[in-house]
Amino acid sequence: MNKQNRWKTMHLDYRTLQNAIVTKAIEYNVPLYFIDPRGTSKSCYRCGSELVFHGRLGVCPKYGLVADRDKNASLNIYKRVWESQGLC
Repeated sequence: MNKQNRWKTMHLDYRTLQNAIVTKAIEYNVPLYFIDPRGTSKSCYRCGSELVFHGRLGVCPKYGLVADRDKNASLNIYKRVWESQGLC
């Protein structure tokens, strides 16, 4: 399998999952937001400064906050949802 076919197969599974989530959200009348996740694990969710990484842990040079990169990214995405709605 060449590189292009692997990419298509990987994204097919992602799209199938995404379509299932969208379908259920519509069925149960749940609000759904699409947020670009780029750069969310690199910046501190509190102040926005760039984190220094030690393995999976990111340390904020400004506040000394220590957080796992996935947790930090999820909090940044959550924050972007609030900002996109004008609530933050």
